[in-house]
Amino acid sequence: MAQSDNSQAPSSLETEFQSLVSRVRRGQTDAYDKLLHRISDIIRSFVKNRTSSHEISLEVTQEVLIAVHKALPSYQEHRSFSTWLFSIARYKLIDYWRKYEKDKKLVTLTDQEANSHEDDQQKVLLGELVEKMKELPADQMDVIYLSKVEGFSLQEIAEKKEQSVSWVKVNIHRGLKKLKRIVHGS
Repeated sequence: MAQSDNSQAPSSLETEFQSLVSRVRRGQTDAYDKLLHRISDIIRSFVKNRTSSHEISLEVTQEVLIAVHKALPSYQEHRSFSTWLFSIARYKLIDYWRKYEKDKKLVTLTDQEANSHEDDQQKVLLGELVEKMKELPADQMDVIYLSKVEGFSLQEIAEKKEQSVSWVKVNIHRGLKKLKRIVHGS
């Protein structure tokens, strides 16, 4: 029987992050090293799918890790770590696009989303859904994220991914179908 409330148990990744942050706050340097190592892979993948080169993705990933290091003392443990982390990554991508590619629509769309703080619960759920999306093949995850989260049109995604609009539609359809199975299967 489905539950009627919107609360969900945190994912195992979220639980791991929360545990590591707690240990870091208690001064355990091994936990800090493990946290940075763990999030660097996740952030590198997130950034790489949204930048035009490997070098740029490494540069932006480094900026995200520095920002996480600086902001970690202000992180509120009752909030989703993943949502907090991806917000930092998104802001650093915005900074990159502003600095190097001022004509990208990503800046405008993401600024509007990032400045909208109306519904924290919705953001938590979105963060958990993005976490589940990582189980999809990279092409499907990326086009779904660009379409459904960032709000890009099919034509914009096709141009960004250098694919036909038809192929983008196929990837979105197949990815959403798989995502539905992933969400309902857990």
